[in-house]
Amino acid sequence: MRITEFPDNKVVFTTKSIAKGNAPIFYVSLDNDGDLQMFGEEEQDVNNAMLVSLEQMLEKDETLLQLPDFEKGVAYVREGKESEWKIFE
Repeated sequence: MRITEFPDNKVVFTTKSIAKGNAPIFYVSLDNDGDLQMFGEEEQDVNNAMLVSLEQMLEKDETLLQLPDFEKGVAYVREGKESEWKIFE
């Protein structure tokens, strides 16, 4: 499934700094429950967690449109904002 096939209002688990556009996204996953997660280099902490829509994330980072197809349990990573997305192994 391509990221554009999810509804715009699909919930994304992320961090406040990513949601506000202050940090790049380096990790994207579709977990086994079907939840999208997008994180950066910072440590994930419940106090820094935020729920936003996929539409908001795509507005902040159009490179997410370059992500390959998703399946549950699959994650992608990249080294920098201009780097290619690669499957996380």
